[in-house]
Amino acid sequence: MSHSRAIAALAASVALAMLPAACGSSPDAGALFDEALAGGSPARSGRLLLSLDAKDAAPLGLPAKLLVQLGGPFRSRGEAPAGYDMKLRVATQDGRLTLRVIRYGKSSWLVVGENAYELSPRALKELGGGRAGPLSAQSFGLDPAAWLSDPRPDGEGELDGEKVYRVRATPDVPGLLAALDRLLGRAGETGAGQIAGVPGVRRRAGSVSSAEAVLLVGQGDRRLRRLEVTLRLKDGGSLRFGYGISQPGRQQIIGPPANPRPFSELTAALQVLAQRRAEGTAPR
Repeated sequence: MSHSRAIAALAASVALAMLPAACGSSPDAGALFDEALAGGSPARSGRLLLSLDAKDAAPLGLPAKLLVQLGGPFRSRGEAPAGYDMKLRVATQDGRLTLRVIRYGKSSWLVVGENAYELSPRALKELGGGRAGPLSAQSFGLDPAAWLSDPRPDGEGELDGEKVYRVRATPDVPGLLAALDRLLGRAGETGAGQIAGVPGVRRRAGSVSSAEAVLLVGQGDRRLRRLEVTLRLKDGGSLRFGYGISQPGRQQIIGPPANPRPFSELTAALQVLAQRRAEGTAPR
């Protein structure tokens, strides 16, 4: 091999050896953390998830078992009418409740079981719904930057088919409990919250033994995709909170339900059921 070829081969081998290190490097966790929580413009479309899962969390004023989830697709502009399709699930040791609200253009419906019922603007507002618009953490009164700190890298992962960076952080427990209490308080003021019987959170930071948070941040745009917080209580209970908007900017499939019925039919059925329960003849 000539001297020039040897030099070229050596240079190529050095370049190839350097490629994995360069491609595999992860961005600074602090920079990811700051960009993900900086706010920025709200997502005009995507899939929302809000969840709270409590087990044996009596010191925080919660039932022995409580699961609350709100989620679904939304869009605020595009070729199709603005809208959302949100499902509320509540589960306790006494039973489960599922409500679904669809907004498509200027019309909306409440889905109970297999039936959809038309909602008036007033009824929609009472349930806590409204116009379809862009969403962000601030839309729900959440400001994670105010009660998260100490970001640390935690590798990479995938969410809804998208690659994400994982960043661990430390929650400020009093600040987090106050935020959750305000969030549940807002939910409880709506008709859906009253039906579900969602309680508030006692702000007893001393009952928490450990707290950790994980942020999932989109690799392409550095936007927050998911925030997952876990509190472990001194008596063995736990509380998990999740928030996120995945698939931001993607068009979502939302449409009106088939064969909707007038809302009066639902209210009439509820009145009959309430009367039967009062008389002790409700079906079991």
